[in-house]
Amino acid sequence: MFYVVASTRGAEVLVSLPGTVYRGILCSDRWVVYLYHSGRMQLCWAHLKRNILDALAIVARWFRLWYR
Repeated sequence: MFYVVASTRGAEVLVSLPGTVYRGILCSDRWVVYLYHSGRMQLCWAHLKRNILDALAIVARWFRLWYR
């Protein structure tokens, strides 16, 4: 596991990482530049949880409006 601190989130940072093929699992927040990674990917659990909670809040609002 390693982390990279860069001044940009551009694709050039991902491509410039050591090694031509990263055999691990890239954990990302679904930023578009991570589509350049051809290996296995995993969504960041915190981002996924936030998206699920947002969707549940929308569904709850729909039901509140429907019951009115």
